[in-house]
Order: sequence, then C-alpha cells, then structure tokens
Amino acid sequence: MSGSRTKTGCWTCRLRRKKCDENKPACSNCTSRNLECYGYDQKPAWMLGKESWQQVLNSEEARAIRNAAERAYSRRRQKNIHATPWSTGVIVQDVKELGHPLHSSTILDRTWSNCTQTIRDCNYTPNYQHVQTFLDVIFPLQWGFFTLCKQPDRRWLFDTIIASEPMYHASSGLCISFETGVKAGFTNGTCHVTPEVRKSRLLALQGLQPCIAELQQQKAQTSSLLKAIHAVAIILLLSSLEIYGETEGTWEVHLNAAGTVLDLIKRQLVASNNASTIGDLLSDSTPSFEVRALGFFVSTYVWTDILAEAAHGASYSKPRMFDYLPLLQNDAIDLRSIMGCRNSVMIAIKQVSLLFISMRKGQEPEAPERTKALSLGIRHLIQETASVFTDAHTDLEVDSCWATLLHAYAALVYLQTVAARGALESDFDIQETSQDAWQASTTIQGFELWFGV
Repeated sequence: MSGSRTKTGCWTCRLRRKKCDENKPACSNCTSRNLECYGYDQKPAWMLGKESWQQVLNSEEARAIRNAAERAYSRRRQKNIHATPWSTGVIVQDVKELGHPLHSSTILDRTWSNCTQTIRDCNYTPNYQHVQTFLDVIFPLQWGFFTLCKQPDRRWLFDTIIASEPMYHASSGLCISFETGVKAGFTNGTCHVTPEVRKSRLLALQGLQPCIAELQQQKAQTSSLLKAIHAVAIILLLSSLEIYGETEGTWEVHLNAAGTVLDLIKRQLVASNNASTIGDLLSDSTPSFEVRALGFFVSTYVWTDILAEAAHGASYSKPRMFDYLPLLQNDAIDLRSIMGCRNSVMIAIKQVSLLFISMRKGQEPEAPERTKALSLGIRHLIQETASVFTDAHTDLEVDSCWATLLHAYAALVYLQTVAARGALESDFDIQETSQDAWQASTTIQGFELWFGV
C-alpha cells in the first residue's frame, strides 16, 4: 500500500500510514510514542522539493520516523525494562499510568503571588518549588532584560502558571530539565530529557488539546482572548523545552501553532465585528494578571517569529491574520523587555523579510528603492543606538544598547543578503558590517559564557 491511511491527519501519521486522531497541536498517536508530530498544514522543510509522495516515503527522514516508531513499540512491550535516568530511550506511557501525584512542596514564597486567599483550588497538586525555580532561575536566563519593563513585578506570572494546569506542567518540565542538566555537570545549556521531563511535556500537551478545541468552538469575547493567551503561553514554554532538549525541528512546529492560535482569535473577532482586539487589551491602564501575561507572551512570540522567519526564509513564512506590526509600531508591546532589542530594529528585520517574500513572488517592482530606503533607515538606527550609550545608567541598559546594535547590524547583513539574491546593487560592504556585528556581539556582557566563544 503506497498511500496513507489518512489524508487529513498529521504528516507523521501519513508517513507511518497510520490512522491519526487529529488532535491539535500534536496528535496523541505521536506524543504517546515520543515521535515528532509534524502538524497538519505546512509540510516540514525536508519534504519540500520531492517530486512525488513515494519519494517522500522512500526518504531517509521517513525511514527514520518509521524506525523510531518500531523501536518505541518494542520498548513498550518490554515490561521489565530498567532504564537509567538519562536514557533517551525511555518513553512516556499512557496518561492513565501517570496518575500518581507529584510530590509537592509545603513551603511557598508568598512574594510571588498577588493572592491573599488559598493559592489555587485546583484538581492537581502543584510542586511550588518547581514554580519558584522556574521564576527565580529559568525566567531570568530566558528573559534577562525583563527588569527593564515598566511592569513592577512578576507576581502575575506566578498566578498565571498556577491557574493553568498544562502551563504548570510545561514550566515544571523546563525546571526539571534544567536541574538534571546542572546535576549532570553541564554548563553549556545542554539538558537531558528524562522520563519525568517527558511526562511533564505529555501532560502539558494533553491539557492543551481541550483548550484549543474549546477556543475553536467559542465566539469571540474577552474570555476567549484570555484563554488563548494561556494556550500561546503553554505552546511557547513547550517550544523552549524542545530547544533545551535539542529536538531539531520541533520548536518551529510549536511556534507556528502559537501563531495559529492568535490567527484563530483574530478571525473570530473579525467574524463577530467585535471592537475589542488584542491591542485594546494591551492598552488597558490597569491590566489584570491575565493581560500582563498576554503582553509578555505575545511579545515573546513576536520576537521569536521575526527571527525564525529571517533564519528560515520563505519556507517558514505563511500568511497570518494576526498582524503584529501595528503592535510594534504603536509600542503596544515592548520587545526590549524580552531580549533587550528595541522595537524599531525588530520592525526593520520584519520589513526585510517582507521585501524578500514579495521579491520572490515577483510582486516588488520597486525593490531597489525599498532596499535603499531600508538600508538608510537601518543605518540611522545604528547611529541612533550608538549615540545613546552615554545615557545608559545601568549595566542592563548598556547591554540593551549592545543587543539593539547587534540586531541592527544583523538586519543590515540580512538586507545585503536579500539584495544580492535579487541581483540588486548595495552601497555598503557586507564583510565590514559582519565584523562590526561580531564586535558588538562579543562586547555584550556574558556573551562568551552563553555561546562558548
């Protein structure tokens, strides 16, 4: 049988010729077997360029997926297996076998919570120590520039995590992954994906699926927007977990899923003629902890999406209803508080990507003029950033200036690459710009420690 048993299922199940349950964002057939679920819409990059489905089935990637599924099946049949804590071969069993509660800490640092009453009347037993480790250790590593944000504290994030069981499991998985890497003596960011981490990931995915299903059935309203940001937050934390576990290709699937959720909400708002938008919520002068989380995770998504699109090119890009450029241009979100880089530079990177996409489609007759205008604009941003170093009063503000400068140089190199591909003339030296970018990167405090250079 050369065809697949499903024509609407995920790409992984189609490759395996198995029936797919079509759960989103990842089907349980894949997650329960610890297989990478390639999703339902856009084909994975390695499938592109194949002339026929038979070529896809005969590819090395497809064979690797089928072999991994066979190995998973064999392992599940071995009842007396005793794997070491670091074994990548241990898979997560069915969720029914994961019913035993996690050990919870009875001591809680109340400074993280706005609540004056019981933290959470929930059906699960959170390990508050995991939440505290995530907030005190992992959060500063991922979002080190957050203290530059106007928000006075991070208590909203504690409440957001505890209020969402799948989000708790995703953050707990990050915590466990980090701790096991430290205990194993790794200092370069590498983490082991242990059985407990896999369990947290599976529980987060399984909790996410009904949340997505509920969003698809609801009419647009404020509550659905808040529910959506929980979904986006869970997906982005799962993406971080895949990056730390060095799972190639999976984090991009998660990132696209986050964009799809935001598209869904945008589509619902348009269909219902609802005047309330994500931008309206973010402009609230007295935001709730849910709206604080909305701004934070939308900013995280936007920053990651812009760089992913620049890195992967047109194969990553897909049309979206959720247009975040106005949010950047109106400063409704602040990317400086996520990675230190100012909105203006991230807008420039996005505009270069849009130029490249339109050139590739043959829809940019004024490409030389746009290229020149972008080049002048980015150079102005570089000069402007270099001039504000004297106004920086803290080490973090100085690092933010360097991060902005680095992204601006990268935008200029990116523009030169796009111009060269389109056989357009350029008025600057790409080698000199690259050297300036490298100098900026090595000046950022801690760069050598982070990247081992």
